[in-house]
Amino acid sequence: MSKAQTLLSKTRGATIVEYAMLIIAVMFIAAATFRVLGTKVKDNAQKSTDEIGKTS
Repeated sequence: MSKAQTLLSKTRGATIVEYAMLIIAVMFIAAATFRVLGTKVKDNAQKSTDEIGKTS
């Protein structure tokens, strides 16, 4: 067996690069979700505040 084949056969589990890629993917998904839902949450919070202000 060559050195490369030996190294490849000994690797088990995820490497640090794979973990980093996974973390980056999760961060992108979280940022996209925040962008989409952030404005909706802000608008709903403002509507609620306005309604509370009308009743006071």
